Amino acid sequence: MRSTGEVACLGNSYEDALIKSWLSAVPNKIPSNGILIYSYVESHLEDLDKVAETLSKHFTLYTLEDAEVPSIGSKLSQDTARDMIIRGKIDLTITTGYTPERDYRLRRTAVDMNIPLILHQDTAKEVAQAIQWLLSGGDITVRELGEYVETHKL
Repeated sequence: MRSTGEVACLGNSYEDALIKSWLSAVPNKIPSNGILIYSYVESHLEDLDKVAETLSKHFTLYTLEDAEVPSIGSKLSQDTARDMIIRGKIDLTITTGYTPERDYRLRRTAVDMNIPLILHQDTAKEVAQAIQWLLSGGDITVRELGEYVETHKL
């Protein structure tokens, strides 16, 4: 994992634990505006398409003109995407691969603006499913550690 601030949490379900972990790591939050999803690695686009399908039920999605996720209709130039991040119109960025020669400024802008940046398609898939779970009525539990031990016989 290429991250700082990893957090482990317990929950009544996988989604419950994951969403608590996601929300506990700053600057992560549930997006309220747009989500940018793109990749310059063609073999990752099928996975990102599934992520887009999950997130499209609740959010406006964007992709980049030269790194398009096929199912996303709104295509942006890098300059437009950077401007939208700066103006707060995009509040989650999902991308894959290591391509600093192509998108360093875009990733850097997201980090500088304190916008969560997911850098792997598997993490994106799991976080998207957890967000979908939460927005579809999932209940985040708050319990004492002893209650988890009793319930799940940890």
